[in-house]
Amino acid sequence: MRDAVLTDDAWLVSRAKEGDHEAFSELVSRHERAMLAIARSYFASEDSVEDAVQEAFVKAFQAIRQIDNGSRFAGWMARITATTCVDTLRSRSDRVSLAEFASSVSITLRVGIRAPTPATLASKAEYSELLKAALGRLPEDQRVVLMLRYAEDMSYERIAAYIDTNVSTVRGRLHHAKRALRQILKGLESTGS
Repeated sequence: MRDAVLTDDAWLVSRAKEGDHEAFSELVSRHERAMLAIARSYFASEDSVEDAVQEAFVKAFQAIRQIDNGSRFAGWMARITATTCVDTLRSRSDRVSLAEFASSVSITLRVGIRAPTPATLASKAEYSELLKAALGRLPEDQRVVLMLRYAEDMSYERIAAYIDTNVSTVRGRLHHAKRALRQILKGLESTGS
């Protein structure tokens, strides 16, 4: 399956290099959800997420002739998206990061963190704030892997293709991210910050 997708991407990239707009549109359709997930690891506002991804795809279209290996389009596109998000954040005065995005407790439950009890937290909203703060403290590479795995429900193989690495690296980053998230949450719960 992975090889078929990468082969198809390679063919679409070669067509896009020749000016085939429909081929590039197909690449956008295939990879837009994953790019949105990556951008959500940087921005809280869905408008900012969509703007960053649109800008990233415009940059990719303008630079499509620079990609040497079309089968690596997903990773190349992920880097363009991440760079676009970072550049956007650097230029903005109203920075909004993942620390303000992650309001879903379902992410908490899926990464193996115990749900809050009334004895430890006053409300689900309070726990959500703790989660936001904890996610915002994770390194970028760990946030991106968490978002692709748990927000987009991607396989390890697909994540590896998007971030242009191997499956064992994805597994390692995910393991470290979940462990770090648990530790950060413990610290935040005990200090109340």
